[in-house]
Amino acid sequence: MKITHIHIERFRGFQNEDFEVGSQLTAIAGQNGTQKSTLLGIVTQTFTLKPEDPMRAEKPLCGGSYISAFKDKFRLSPIFDRPKGHEWTISFDIGVDDFTVESIKRTGDPNVRFWKKGARQEGDGYISFPTIFLSLKRLVPMAEEAKIITDDTLLTPEELSEFKQLHNKILIVQTPISSATTITSKNKQSIGVSTELYDWNQN
Repeated sequence: MKITHIHIERFRGFQNEDFEVGSQLTAIAGQNGTQKSTLLGIVTQTFTLKPEDPMRAEKPLCGGSYISAFKDKFRLSPIFDRPKGHEWTISFDIGVDDFTVESIKRTGDPNVRFWKKGARQEGDGYISFPTIFLSLKRLVPMAEEAKIITDDTLLTPEELSEFKQLHNKILIVQTPISSATTITSKNKQSIGVSTELYDWNQN
């Protein structure tokens, strides 16, 4: 299942906009304030993981979970973000019909929630699919973090072996990796590698 097309009927500055999605990679570029993060939030807000989904208990290497939190994507305005003021449709290549999401009234703060249009039953509001939403906090250098926690035991031997292969294949390097250390801070979780030439502090 792949996303092929995004139609935003209305969402803040977006009005009747269409976006085609690449089969392997989609690059979104623009100046600050042009709603790049909003677009990513719209896409990931369409998905969640149901309690019975086995991926719900899994953890990505970047930390967190495969469910993207609403608070990490949107800060809603109590004045301008109103029920029925948002609607978008995501299209897929196979397996799922076009899926339309709209904002509906919610009791509490925030006063709106995003839900599948026309559906009101529990469990019908989203598509069950793992997602990761990486905010700009991931760009904070480790040297600027006040406190970090390291762990060399997160990956199993099998996972470490696969990580080493993928790391060198993607980065086109041949230096053998001696260890991979999980580095956790307030803003992010990452993995640093150590070799005979450098360690994770120099990554």
